[in-house]
Amino acid sequence: MDGRITVRGSVAKKLFLITVILFISFLAFTLITQRVFFEKMYYNKKEVDIQSNVEKFRQILVLAQSEEEVLLAMKDFEDRYNTSMAIVDTERNITVVFNTGHKKIDADKQTLVKDIVNEFKYNSDLQQELNTRGKITFVATDPRSNTNSLVSVVVQNSQIVLGFTSMQSIKEAVGVIEIFYKYFYLAAIVIIILLSSVYTRMITSPLKRINKVAMKMGHLDFSEKCVVNSQDEIGSLANSLNFLSSELQHSLNSLQSANAKLRQDIDKERKLEIMRKEFIADVSHELKTPITLIKGYAEGIKDDVFSKEEVDYSLDVIISESDKMGNLVKDMLELSTLESETAVLKTEVCSIGQIIEGTIKKLTPSINEKKIKVHMDLERDLKFKGDCFKLEQVVTNFLTNAVRHTNLEGDIWISTKTIEGKGVVSFENSGAHIEEEALSKIWDKFYKEDKSRNRKLGGTGLGLSIVRKIIELHKGEYGVKNTERGVMFYFIIKREG
Repeated sequence: MDGRITVRGSVAKKLFLITVILFISFLAFTLITQRVFFEKMYYNKKEVDIQSNVEKFRQILVLAQSEEEVLLAMKDFEDRYNTSMAIVDTERNITVVFNTGHKKIDADKQTLVKDIVNEFKYNSDLQQELNTRGKITFVATDPRSNTNSLVSVVVQNSQIVLGFTSMQSIKEAVGVIEIFYKYFYLAAIVIIILLSSVYTRMITSPLKRINKVAMKMGHLDFSEKCVVNSQDEIGSLANSLNFLSSELQHSLNSLQSANAKLRQDIDKERKLEIMRKEFIADVSHELKTPITLIKGYAEGIKDDVFSKEEVDYSLDVIISESDKMGNLVKDMLELSTLESETAVLKTEVCSIGQIIEGTIKKLTPSINEKKIKVHMDLERDLKFKGDCFKLEQVVTNFLTNAVRHTNLEGDIWISTKTIEGKGVVSFENSGAHIEEEALSKIWDKFYKEDKSRNRKLGGTGLGLSIVRKIIELHKGEYGVKNTERGVMFYFIIKREG
Protein backbone atom coordinates (compact mmCIF):
# COMPACT_ATOMS: atom_id res chain seq x y z
CA MET A 1 0.00 0.00 0.00
CA ASP A 2 1.41 3.42 -0.92
CA GLY A 3 -1.25 5.47 0.89
CA ARG A 4 -3.00 6.62 -2.29
CA ILE A 5 -6.79 6.49 -2.66
CA THR A 6 -8.20 5.25 -5.96
CA VAL A 7 -11.06 7.45 -7.21
CA ARG A 8 -13.70 5.25 -8.82
CA GLY A 9 -16.25 7.97 -9.55
CA SER A 10 -16.26 11.68 -10.08
CA VAL A 11 -18.24 13.73 -7.57
CA ALA A 12 -18.87 16.30 -10.29
CA LYS A 13 -20.35 13.65 -12.59
CA LYS A 14 -22.51 12.18 -9.84
CA LEU A 15 -23.73 15.59 -8.73
CA PHE A 16 -24.48 16.58 -12.33
CA LEU A 17 -26.44 13.38 -13.04
CA ILE A 18 -28.39 13.57 -9.78
CA THR A 19 -29.32 17.21 -10.38
CA VAL A 20 -30.40 16.60 -13.99
CA ILE A 21 -32.41 13.50 -13.06
CA LEU A 22 -34.16 15.29 -10.18
CA PHE A 23 -35.15 18.31 -12.26
CA ILE A 24 -36.23 16.26 -15.29
CA SER A 25 -38.23 13.92 -13.03
CA PHE A 26 -39.95 16.87 -11.42
CA LEU A 27 -40.70 18.38 -14.83
CA ALA A 28 -42.04 15.05 -16.13
CA PHE A 29 -44.20 14.68 -13.03
CA THR A 30 -45.58 18.16 -13.62
CA LEU A 31 -46.40 17.41 -17.24
CA ILE A 32 -48.08 14.10 -16.43
CA THR A 33 -50.10 15.67 -13.64
CA GLN A 34 -51.22 18.46 -15.96
CA ARG A 35 -52.13 15.96 -18.66
CA VAL A 36 -54.15 13.80 -16.30
CA PHE A 37 -55.88 16.42 -14.16
CA PHE A 38 -56.01 19.63 -16.19
CA GLU A 39 -59.00 18.72 -18.34
CA LYS A 40 -60.96 17.46 -15.35
CA MET A 41 -60.16 20.55 -13.30
CA TYR A 42 -61.07 22.77 -16.22
CA TYR A 43 -64.38 20.92 -16.64
CA ASN A 44 -65.14 21.24 -12.92
CA LYS A 45 -64.45 24.98 -13.02
CA LYS A 46 -66.67 25.34 -16.09
CA GLU A 47 -69.40 23.40 -14.32
CA VAL A 48 -69.23 25.62 -11.27
CA ASP A 49 -69.18 28.77 -13.45
CA ILE A 50 -72.19 27.79 -15.57
CA GLN A 51 -74.21 26.80 -12.50
CA SER A 52 -73.37 30.17 -10.97
CA ASN A 53 -74.28 32.02 -14.17
CA VAL A 54 -77.62 30.23 -14.48
CA GLU A 55 -78.42 31.02 -10.86
CA LYS A 56 -77.55 34.69 -11.45
CA PHE A 57 -79.72 34.80 -14.54
CA ARG A 58 -82.58 33.15 -12.64
CA GLN A 59 -82.44 35.91 -10.04
CA ILE A 60 -82.42 38.58 -12.78
CA LEU A 61 -85.41 36.85 -14.35
CA VAL A 62 -87.30 37.04 -11.05
CA LEU A 63 -86.65 40.76 -10.76
CA ALA A 64 -87.09 41.64 -14.45
CA GLN A 65 -89.90 44.07 -15.28
CA SER A 66 -90.10 43.45 -19.00
CA GLU A 67 -89.15 41.04 -21.73
CA GLU A 68 -86.70 43.58 -23.13
CA GLU A 69 -84.82 43.57 -19.83
CA VAL A 70 -84.58 39.77 -19.99
CA LEU A 71 -83.25 39.89 -23.56
CA LEU A 72 -80.62 42.45 -22.59
CA ALA A 73 -79.56 40.21 -19.70
CA MET A 74 -79.24 37.24 -22.10
CA LYS A 75 -77.03 39.29 -24.39
CA ASP A 76 -74.95 40.49 -21.44
CA PHE A 77 -74.36 36.91 -20.23
CA GLU A 78 -73.39 35.92 -23.75
CA ASP A 79 -70.86 38.72 -23.99
CA ARG A 80 -69.48 38.64 -20.43
CA TYR A 81 -69.56 34.94 -19.51
CA ASN A 82 -69.72 33.25 -22.93
CA THR A 83 -72.87 31.53 -21.68
CA SER A 84 -76.00 31.27 -23.80
CA MET A 85 -79.27 31.52 -21.85
CA ALA A 86 -82.81 30.24 -22.74
CA ILE A 87 -86.24 30.08 -21.03
CA VAL A 88 -88.53 27.14 -21.64
CA ASP A 89 -92.10 26.80 -20.44
CA THR A 90 -93.30 23.73 -18.67
CA GLU A 91 -94.56 22.28 -21.88
CA ARG A 92 -90.98 22.47 -23.25
CA ASN A 93 -91.65 25.22 -25.70
CA ILE A 94 -89.14 28.05 -26.08
CA THR A 95 -90.79 31.23 -24.93
CA VAL A 96 -87.70 33.49 -24.88
CA VAL A 97 -85.10 33.04 -27.59
CA PHE A 98 -81.72 34.54 -28.42
CA ASN A 99 -81.22 37.99 -29.82
CA THR A 100 -77.60 38.25 -30.90
CA GLY A 101 -78.44 40.18 -34.06
CA HIS A 102 -77.24 37.29 -36.24
CA LYS A 103 -80.09 35.18 -37.64
CA LYS A 104 -77.97 32.07 -38.38
CA ILE A 105 -76.33 32.05 -34.94
CA ASP A 106 -79.70 32.59 -33.25
CA ALA A 107 -81.26 29.82 -35.37
CA ASP A 108 -78.38 27.41 -34.57
CA LYS A 109 -78.64 28.09 -30.88
CA GLN A 110 -82.44 27.64 -30.95
CA THR A 111 -81.93 24.29 -32.68
CA LEU A 112 -79.26 23.33 -30.07
CA VAL A 113 -81.68 24.24 -27.26
CA LYS A 114 -84.36 22.06 -28.83
CA ASP A 115 -81.88 19.17 -28.97
CA ILE A 116 -80.89 19.75 -25.36
CA VAL A 117 -84.53 19.82 -24.24
CA ASN A 118 -85.26 16.66 -26.19
CA GLU A 119 -82.18 14.99 -24.60
CA PHE A 120 -83.34 15.34 -21.03
CA LYS A 121 -87.06 15.17 -22.07
CA TYR A 122 -86.62 11.49 -22.92
CA ASN A 123 -84.00 10.81 -20.22
CA SER A 124 -85.88 9.62 -17.18
CA ASP A 125 -82.80 9.89 -14.94
CA LEU A 126 -82.27 13.57 -15.79
CA GLN A 127 -85.99 14.30 -15.36
CA GLN A 128 -86.05 12.60 -11.99
CA GLU A 129 -82.95 14.52 -10.84
CA LEU A 130 -84.45 17.81 -12.09
CA ASN A 131 -87.72 17.13 -10.30
CA THR A 132 -85.88 16.12 -7.12
CA ARG A 133 -83.16 18.79 -6.92
CA GLY A 134 -84.69 21.49 -9.06
CA LYS A 135 -81.48 21.71 -11.12
CA ILE A 136 -79.24 19.52 -13.23
CA THR A 137 -75.91 19.81 -15.09
CA PHE A 138 -74.93 17.53 -17.96
CA VAL A 139 -73.02 17.36 -21.25
CA ALA A 140 -75.04 17.54 -24.45
CA THR A 141 -73.74 16.55 -27.87
CA ASP A 142 -74.66 18.38 -31.06
CA PRO A 143 -75.13 15.64 -33.66
CA ARG A 144 -74.65 18.04 -36.53
CA SER A 145 -71.20 19.38 -35.50
CA ASN A 146 -70.31 16.54 -33.18
CA THR A 147 -69.39 19.07 -30.49
CA ASN A 148 -70.19 18.96 -26.80
CA SER A 149 -71.77 21.64 -24.67
CA LEU A 150 -71.97 21.93 -20.91
CA VAL A 151 -75.62 22.50 -19.91
CA SER A 152 -77.06 23.70 -16.59
CA VAL A 153 -80.85 23.66 -15.99
CA VAL A 154 -82.87 25.07 -13.04
CA VAL A 155 -86.61 25.16 -12.41
CA GLN A 156 -88.16 28.59 -11.94
CA ASN A 157 -91.90 28.32 -11.12
CA SER A 158 -93.54 26.97 -14.26
CA GLN A 159 -90.47 27.66 -16.36
CA ILE A 160 -87.07 26.13 -16.88
CA VAL A 161 -83.98 28.39 -17.06
CA LEU A 162 -81.35 26.82 -19.26
CA GLY A 163 -77.73 27.89 -19.79
CA PHE A 164 -75.07 26.26 -21.93
CA THR A 165 -71.53 26.88 -23.11
CA SER A 166 -69.34 25.06 -25.61
CA MET A 167 -66.70 22.65 -24.32
CA GLN A 168 -64.66 23.02 -27.49
CA SER A 169 -62.46 25.59 -25.73
CA ILE A 170 -61.44 22.97 -23.16
CA LYS A 171 -60.15 20.59 -25.81
CA GLU A 172 -58.46 23.42 -27.65
CA ALA A 173 -56.80 24.63 -24.42
CA VAL A 174 -55.61 21.13 -23.58
CA GLY A 175 -54.23 20.71 -27.10
CA VAL A 176 -52.45 24.07 -27.02
CA ILE A 177 -51.00 23.34 -23.59
CA GLU A 178 -49.75 19.94 -24.73
CA ILE A 179 -47.98 21.52 -27.71
CA PHE A 180 -46.61 24.28 -25.49
CA TYR A 181 -45.32 21.81 -22.91
CA LYS A 182 -43.58 19.72 -25.54
CA TYR A 183 -41.42 22.68 -26.57
CA PHE A 184 -41.20 23.86 -22.98
CA TYR A 185 -40.05 20.39 -21.91
CA LEU A 186 -37.27 20.31 -24.52
CA ALA A 187 -36.14 23.86 -23.68
CA ALA A 188 -36.29 23.10 -19.96
CA ILE A 189 -34.07 20.03 -20.40
CA VAL A 190 -31.45 22.10 -22.22
CA ILE A 191 -31.59 24.81 -19.54
CA ILE A 192 -31.47 22.22 -16.75
CA ILE A 193 -28.38 20.62 -18.28
CA LEU A 194 -26.63 23.98 -18.64
CA LEU A 195 -27.56 25.16 -15.15
CA SER A 196 -26.63 21.78 -13.65
CA SER A 197 -23.24 21.96 -15.34
CA VAL A 198 -22.63 25.47 -13.95
CA TYR A 199 -23.97 24.51 -10.54
CA THR A 200 -21.86 21.34 -10.45
CA ARG A 201 -18.74 23.27 -11.45
CA MET A 202 -19.40 25.86 -8.73
CA ILE A 203 -19.65 23.12 -6.11
CA THR A 204 -16.87 20.80 -7.26
CA SER A 205 -14.21 23.33 -8.36
CA PRO A 206 -13.35 24.37 -4.77
CA LEU A 207 -13.55 20.72 -3.72
CA LYS A 208 -10.98 19.84 -6.40
CA ARG A 209 -8.69 22.60 -5.11
CA ILE A 210 -9.17 21.35 -1.55
CA ASN A 211 -8.42 17.79 -2.67
CA LYS A 212 -5.26 18.94 -4.48
CA VAL A 213 -3.98 20.70 -1.36
CA ALA A 214 -4.91 17.70 0.80
CA MET A 215 -2.98 15.35 -1.54
CA LYS A 216 0.10 17.57 -1.24
CA MET A 217 -0.31 17.63 2.52
CA GLY A 218 -0.35 13.83 2.40
CA HIS A 219 3.15 14.03 0.88
CA LEU A 220 4.26 16.55 3.55
CA ASP A 221 4.14 19.47 1.10
CA PHE A 222 2.50 22.40 2.89
CA SER A 223 3.63 25.12 0.48
CA GLU A 224 0.30 25.52 -1.34
CA LYS A 225 -2.78 27.12 0.20
CA CYS A 226 -6.39 26.49 -0.75
CA VAL A 227 -7.99 29.71 -2.06
CA VAL A 228 -11.81 29.54 -1.78
CA ASN A 229 -13.63 32.86 -1.54
CA SER A 230 -17.07 31.53 -0.61
CA GLN A 231 -18.39 32.10 2.91
CA ASP A 232 -20.23 28.77 3.12
CA GLU A 233 -19.27 25.37 4.53
CA ILE A 234 -16.82 24.76 1.65
CA GLY A 235 -15.08 28.07 2.38
CA SER A 236 -14.94 27.14 6.05
CA LEU A 237 -13.48 23.74 5.12
CA ALA A 238 -10.82 25.44 2.97
CA ASN A 239 -9.90 27.81 5.83
CA SER A 240 -9.72 24.90 8.26
CA LEU A 241 -7.49 23.01 5.82
CA ASN A 242 -5.20 26.04 5.44
CA PHE A 243 -5.02 26.39 9.24
CA LEU A 244 -4.25 22.68 9.55
CA SER A 245 -1.58 23.03 6.85
CA SER A 246 0.04 25.96 8.69
CA GLU A 247 0.00 24.10 11.99
CA LEU A 248 1.41 20.94 10.43
CA GLN A 249 4.10 23.00 8.66
CA HIS A 250 4.99 24.65 11.97
CA SER A 251 5.00 21.29 13.75
CA LEU A 252 7.05 19.70 10.97
CA ASN A 253 9.56 22.56 11.06
CA SER A 254 9.77 22.25 14.84
CA LEU A 255 10.20 18.50 14.53
CA GLN A 256 12.88 18.88 11.86
CA SER A 257 14.62 21.51 13.96
CA ALA A 258 14.43 19.30 17.02
CA ASN A 259 15.62 16.33 14.96
CA ALA A 260 18.53 18.35 13.56
CA LYS A 261 19.42 19.52 17.06
CA LEU A 262 19.15 15.96 18.30
CA ARG A 263 21.49 14.78 15.55
CA GLN A 264 23.87 17.60 16.43
CA ASP A 265 23.69 16.63 20.09
CA ILE A 266 24.27 12.98 19.22
CA ASP A 267 27.21 13.93 16.98
CA LYS A 268 28.48 16.21 19.71
CA GLU A 269 28.16 13.43 22.29
CA ARG A 270 29.98 11.05 19.97
CA LYS A 271 32.73 13.58 19.40
CA LEU A 272 32.91 14.29 23.13
CA GLU A 273 33.09 10.56 23.81
CA ILE A 274 35.87 10.20 21.24
CA MET A 275 37.64 13.25 22.69
CA ARG A 276 37.21 11.85 26.18
CA LYS A 277 38.74 8.54 25.17
CA GLU A 278 41.54 10.29 23.31
CA PHE A 279 42.06 12.60 26.26
CA ILE A 280 42.29 9.69 28.69
CA ALA A 281 44.65 7.88 26.34
CA ASP A 282 46.81 11.00 25.90
CA VAL A 283 46.87 11.77 29.63
CA SER A 284 47.70 8.14 30.36
CA HIS A 285 50.49 8.28 27.80
CA GLU A 286 51.82 11.58 29.12
CA LEU A 287 51.77 10.39 32.72
CA LYS A 288 53.07 6.89 32.00
CA THR A 289 56.65 7.95 31.14
CA PRO A 290 57.26 10.26 34.14
CA ILE A 291 55.61 7.80 36.52
CA THR A 292 57.77 4.98 35.14
CA LEU A 293 60.91 7.10 35.52
CA ILE A 294 60.00 8.20 39.03
CA LYS A 295 59.17 4.62 40.05
CA GLY A 296 62.41 3.27 38.54
CA TYR A 297 64.71 5.84 40.16
CA ALA A 298 62.82 5.61 43.48
CA GLU A 299 63.21 1.82 43.55
CA GLY A 300 66.91 2.20 42.73
CA ILE A 301 67.35 4.63 45.61
CA LYS A 302 65.36 2.32 47.92
CA ASP A 303 67.44 -0.70 46.97
CA ASP A 304 70.62 1.38 47.49
CA VAL A 305 72.02 0.45 44.11
CA PHE A 306 73.13 4.01 43.21
CA SER A 307 76.26 5.84 44.21
CA LYS A 308 76.09 9.22 45.91
CA GLU A 309 76.32 11.05 42.55
CA GLU A 310 73.76 8.71 40.95
CA VAL A 311 71.37 9.26 43.88
CA ASP A 312 71.59 13.03 43.40
CA TYR A 313 70.96 12.60 39.67
CA SER A 314 68.04 10.25 40.36
CA LEU A 315 66.50 12.79 42.74
CA ASP A 316 66.89 15.51 40.13
CA VAL A 317 65.10 13.28 37.57
CA ILE A 318 62.31 12.53 40.05
CA ILE A 319 61.87 16.26 40.80
CA SER A 320 61.97 17.14 37.08
CA GLU A 321 59.39 14.51 36.16
CA SER A 322 57.22 15.56 39.09
CA ASP A 323 57.35 19.15 37.82
CA LYS A 324 56.33 17.96 34.36
CA MET A 325 53.37 16.05 35.82
CA GLY A 326 52.47 19.10 37.88
CA ASN A 327 52.58 21.31 34.79
CA LEU A 328 50.50 18.78 32.89
CA VAL A 329 47.85 18.67 35.61
CA LYS A 330 47.91 22.45 35.86
CA ASP A 331 47.42 22.81 32.10
CA MET A 332 44.61 20.24 32.11
CA LEU A 333 42.80 22.09 34.90
CA GLU A 334 43.33 25.38 33.10
CA LEU A 335 41.95 23.99 29.82
CA SER A 336 39.04 22.34 31.62
CA THR A 337 38.11 25.68 33.21
CA LEU A 338 38.35 27.50 29.88
CA GLU A 339 36.17 24.92 28.12
CA SER A 340 33.49 25.00 30.82
CA GLU A 341 30.59 27.46 30.84
CA THR A 342 31.89 28.87 34.12
CA ALA A 343 34.90 30.55 32.49
CA VAL A 344 34.71 34.31 33.16
CA LEU A 345 37.03 37.01 31.81
CA LYS A 346 38.25 39.69 34.16
CA THR A 347 37.95 42.58 31.73
CA GLU A 348 40.35 45.51 31.82
CA VAL A 349 42.49 47.52 29.40
CA CYS A 350 45.77 45.75 28.61
CA SER A 351 48.92 47.06 26.88
CA ILE A 352 50.03 44.19 24.68
CA GLY A 353 53.51 45.76 24.31
CA GLN A 354 54.10 45.71 28.05
CA ILE A 355 52.88 42.12 28.28
CA ILE A 356 55.30 41.04 25.52
CA GLU A 357 58.27 42.86 27.07
CA GLY A 358 57.50 41.37 30.48
CA THR A 359 57.30 37.87 29.05
CA ILE A 360 60.59 38.33 27.17
CA LYS A 361 62.32 39.16 30.45
CA LYS A 362 60.93 35.97 32.07
CA LEU A 363 62.14 33.85 29.19
CA THR A 364 65.56 35.55 28.92
CA PRO A 365 67.46 32.55 30.40
CA SER A 366 65.94 30.15 27.81
CA ILE A 367 66.55 32.68 25.03
CA ASN A 368 70.18 33.23 26.03
CA GLU A 369 70.75 29.50 26.43
CA LYS A 370 69.99 28.96 22.71
CA LYS A 371 71.61 32.30 21.72
CA ILE A 372 68.40 33.43 20.06
CA LYS A 373 68.09 36.95 18.67
CA VAL A 374 64.73 38.59 19.38
CA HIS A 375 63.55 41.29 16.94
CA MET A 376 60.57 43.39 18.09
CA ASP A 377 58.44 45.77 16.04
CA LEU A 378 55.82 46.93 18.54
CA GLU A 379 53.04 49.48 18.24
CA ARG A 380 53.39 51.13 21.62
CA ASP A 381 49.83 52.43 21.99
CA LEU A 382 48.15 49.14 20.97
CA LYS A 383 45.79 48.08 23.77
CA PHE A 384 43.16 45.39 24.16
CA LYS A 385 40.13 45.24 26.41
CA GLY A 386 40.20 41.81 27.98
CA ASP A 387 41.64 39.60 30.68
CA CYS A 388 45.28 40.72 30.98
CA PHE A 389 46.34 37.60 32.89
CA LYS A 390 44.93 35.27 30.23
CA LEU A 391 46.35 37.39 27.39
CA GLU A 392 49.74 37.08 29.13
CA GLN A 393 49.21 33.29 29.07
CA VAL A 394 48.68 33.51 25.32
CA VAL A 395 51.86 35.52 24.80
CA THR A 396 53.80 33.20 27.14
CA ASN A 397 52.63 30.07 25.33
CA PHE A 398 53.41 31.52 21.89
CA LEU A 399 56.88 32.76 22.97
CA THR A 400 57.65 29.55 24.85
CA ASN A 401 56.63 27.56 21.80
CA ALA A 402 58.78 29.82 19.57
CA VAL A 403 61.83 29.51 21.83
CA ARG A 404 61.34 25.74 22.07
CA HIS A 405 61.29 25.26 18.30
CA THR A 406 63.86 27.89 17.24
CA ASN A 407 67.14 26.47 16.07
CA LEU A 408 70.39 27.27 17.92
CA GLU A 409 71.46 30.88 17.33
CA GLY A 410 68.21 31.39 15.47
CA ASP A 411 65.85 34.39 15.41
CA ILE A 412 62.43 35.32 16.74
CA TRP A 413 60.44 38.20 15.24
CA ILE A 414 57.64 39.76 17.29
CA SER A 415 55.27 42.26 15.68
CA THR A 416 52.18 44.22 16.77
CA LYS A 417 50.17 46.43 14.43
CA THR A 418 46.64 47.70 13.74
CA ILE A 419 44.71 46.63 10.66
CA GLU A 420 41.11 47.85 10.14
CA GLY A 421 40.54 48.56 13.81
CA LYS A 422 41.95 45.23 14.97
CA GLY A 423 45.23 44.50 16.70
CA VAL A 424 47.38 41.87 15.01
CA VAL A 425 50.07 40.20 17.16
CA SER A 426 52.49 37.74 15.50
CA PHE A 427 55.36 35.54 16.69
CA GLU A 428 57.68 34.20 13.98
CA ASN A 429 60.63 31.96 14.63
CA SER A 430 63.32 30.55 12.39
CA GLY A 431 63.44 26.79 12.15
CA ALA A 432 61.81 23.85 10.43
CA HIS A 433 58.37 24.19 8.83
CA ILE A 434 55.28 22.43 10.13
CA GLU A 435 53.81 19.86 7.77
CA GLU A 436 50.76 21.23 5.94
CA GLU A 437 48.45 18.50 7.20
CA ALA A 438 49.48 19.31 10.78
CA LEU A 439 48.77 23.06 10.60
CA SER A 440 45.08 22.62 11.47
CA LYS A 441 45.72 19.92 14.08
CA ILE A 442 48.28 21.54 16.34
CA TRP A 443 45.48 23.38 18.21
CA ASP A 444 44.06 20.03 19.37
CA LYS A 445 44.77 18.72 22.83
CA PHE A 446 47.93 16.63 23.14
CA TYR A 447 48.69 16.92 19.45
CA LYS A 448 52.42 16.75 18.87
CA GLU A 449 53.99 16.88 15.47
CA ASP A 450 56.91 14.89 16.81
CA LYS A 451 56.07 13.32 20.17
CA SER A 452 59.61 12.28 21.01
CA ARG A 453 60.93 15.73 20.02
CA ASN A 454 58.17 17.42 22.00
CA ARG A 455 58.98 15.42 25.09
CA LYS A 456 62.62 16.27 24.67
CA LEU A 457 61.68 19.93 24.40
CA GLY A 458 59.45 19.73 27.47
CA GLY A 459 55.97 20.47 26.06
CA THR A 460 52.70 19.07 27.50
CA GLY A 461 50.73 19.26 24.26
CA LEU A 462 48.06 21.53 25.85
CA GLY A 463 49.61 24.99 25.42
CA LEU A 464 48.12 25.79 22.01
CA SER A 465 44.73 24.37 23.05
CA ILE A 466 44.75 26.80 25.99
CA VAL A 467 45.69 29.64 23.62
CA ARG A 468 42.82 28.73 21.26
CA LYS A 469 40.20 28.83 24.05
CA ILE A 470 41.47 32.14 25.46
CA ILE A 471 41.37 33.82 22.03
CA GLU A 472 37.86 32.44 21.40
CA LEU A 473 36.69 33.83 24.75
CA HIS A 474 37.97 37.22 23.59
CA LYS A 475 36.02 36.75 20.31
CA GLY A 476 39.27 36.96 18.38
CA GLU A 477 41.02 35.03 15.62
CA TYR A 478 44.16 32.90 15.67
CA GLY A 479 46.29 31.00 13.20
CA VAL A 480 49.62 29.55 12.12
CA LYS A 481 51.43 29.47 8.81
CA ASN A 482 54.79 28.55 7.35
CA THR A 483 56.93 31.47 6.16
CA GLU A 484 60.17 31.84 4.25
CA ARG A 485 61.99 32.31 7.55
CA GLY A 486 60.24 29.56 9.52
CA VAL A 487 56.85 29.42 11.27
CA MET A 488 54.52 32.25 12.34
CA PHE A 489 51.81 32.12 15.00
CA TYR A 490 49.43 35.04 15.35
CA PHE A 491 46.21 36.23 16.97
CA ILE A 492 43.85 39.12 16.19
CA ILE A 493 41.63 40.96 18.68
CA LYS A 494 39.62 44.16 18.36
CA ARG A 495 41.77 46.95 19.74
CA GLU A 496 40.70 49.35 22.48
CA GLY A 497 40.49 53.01 21.52
